[in-house]
Amino acid sequence: MNLDENSLLATINPLTLCGAVAVVLVIGYFCAWRYKNTNDFAKSVRLYIPLIIIADIIMIMMGILIMIVLALDIMGFVAMALFSNHFFYS
Repeated sequence: MNLDENSLLATINPLTLCGAVAVVLVIGYFCAWRYKNTNDFAKSVRLYIPLIIIADIIMIMMGILIMIVLALDIMGFVAMALFSNHFFYS
């Protein structure tokens, strides 16, 4: 097995990547929490999109690759859906 020192994840600082994951999860949690008393998931999505675009611009400026940023966006969206489901049923 050959190790590639130029791969996507090998070139990123792990703390930067963990910070980006935390930011995306916090944005997803905030969007779900903001509309926790409603049954309208679309409101959370409409709040999520502008917040995540701002976070994407900042993450790209920090040196995180666009492919990883898009993967983090999807992860944040799924987390927001799960948080929203939790708030609705509890």
